[in-house]
Amino acid sequence: MVPRPGPDERLSSWLGRLARLYSMPAEALLAHCGLRRFSVRELEWRLGAGEGAVLAGRTGMTVEGLRRLTFDEITPQARLMIAAASRYICPRCPAGLHRKATAFPWNFWCDEHGVRFGGKAGTGLDARLTQTQLTRLDASARSGALRLADWAQGKEEGAPAVPALLDLLTTRHRRSSPPSLAEQPILSLAARRANHDFLTRPIARQALQVVVPEYDRVAPVLAKPVRPGLF
Repeated sequence: MVPRPGPDERLSSWLGRLARLYSMPAEALLAHCGLRRFSVRELEWRLGAGEGAVLAGRTGMTVEGLRRLTFDEITPQARLMIAAASRYICPRCPAGLHRKATAFPWNFWCDEHGVRFGGKAGTGLDARLTQTQLTRLDASARSGALRLADWAQGKEEGAPAVPALLDLLTTRHRRSSPPSLAEQPILSLAARRANHDFLTRPIARQALQVVVPEYDRVAPVLAKPVRPGLF
């Protein structure tokens, strides 16, 4: 018995559901299929013809069907932007089913249900930005997501190039300084006390905060600054 993959489901999610059906870890399932030397993570990034044929033979899937569950279409320079696990959750997707879209940092909606993703803690952007702000940003977010997806798959034809845009957003626009009092209320009092040394240390002030003012509202102080360039 093999569960059918969901739309846009990632290989690690599907193998995890299959393993739970037989009450075993995913690694034990791979070993049972004759892939003892491989991890789920390795196969999700690079499913060779040999491994694909072995897994297809044991599960009744086609090699091409299995490959659609991987990140095979993502170019090497974009893979560092893909999360090992889901970054977000869809409130309507079944628990335990993780779609490939949730691993990309530029996606904000579930294509299957048409709803905005939420955070793993149960909160999303709508908890930090007003509906008016979100509506105003939606068009830019959707076009930006399409642009980044094309770049990640090696199909980008726009100018300037995505790496150049990311370099611009992450460059410093003024001298480093500690987080201001206006930024610190994002943290709890206990967090401010626990991170006092960090909060008094100068941090880089990047162009991202000027180009996208909402970034200051959404990103926790401890998540700043963004690493430069593609990182």
